[in-house]
Amino acid sequence: MIIFVLLMLSGSVSAQCVEDAPYSFSTSGFSETMGRWLFSGDGIIWNYPRDKNEVFLTFDDAPSLKYTPSVLDVLKKYQVKGSFFVIGNRLKSEKEKTILRKISEDGHDIFPHSRDHKNSLLWQDPYDLLREISEIELEITAITGKTYPKLYRPAWGIIPEAHRKLLVQNGYKIILADVFGGYFSLPRFGFDEPKSKMVPYLLENTKPGSIIVLHNGEKRSDGVFDSDCLEEILEVYLPKIKQKFSLKSLSQKQD
Repeated sequence: MIIFVLLMLSGSVSAQCVEDAPYSFSTSGFSETMGRWLFSGDGIIWNYPRDKNEVFLTFDDAPSLKYTPSVLDVLKKYQVKGSFFVIGNRLKSEKEKTILRKISEDGHDIFPHSRDHKNSLLWQDPYDLLREISEIELEITAITGKTYPKLYRPAWGIIPEAHRKLLVQNGYKIILADVFGGYFSLPRFGFDEPKSKMVPYLLENTKPGSIIVLHNGEKRSDGVFDSDCLEEILEVYLPKIKQKFSLKSLSQKQD
């Protein structure tokens, strides 16, 4: 509470982004429950074992020219390492490559998310997906000079069984999440989940072994975006969660 008040007084957060009030329902929890029912099997990781007091912070849809630099600043401020899942089509310009190198230089992980974030796995040949992931990994290495463990997060968190089997056969683990910090905006259906309730949701649902997913890219057509509030959210969430857990990157868990 003290941290929240100080941040509000400093003007670094807004009520649109952060409120210190409980939020009892979230589509995030519903999505995760449904996802576990639909997608399971060897190689799929929703969370790590609950017997260690460690959690794992991940970011989807990077890099972003607009948002990633400020996120890296906050992570550095609180000495937190995270894992960034990147979109291949955002590794083209020199500015994007510079940000990717900065992610790597700051000690964070970089893994493939998809080429363009289209939900194409339902009709994409599994071998085409394997080739796509390998190509993105080669691009990451060419830009950063580093290689990372064979971890992959599918767009939308959807992984058909044939794709899962092929990836596992080729040494991959599929990283999903049990704490989904996405903000959903579906006004055409009369639903607009408040971004300001995200911190209470995150704090309530983060448990030992949790994998937390936040978004670090531009607004997407599916209405899932929290990037415009992510800096403020992290400023409140990180110091509070560090009092309870050790925050690690996914590659640190691999070790």
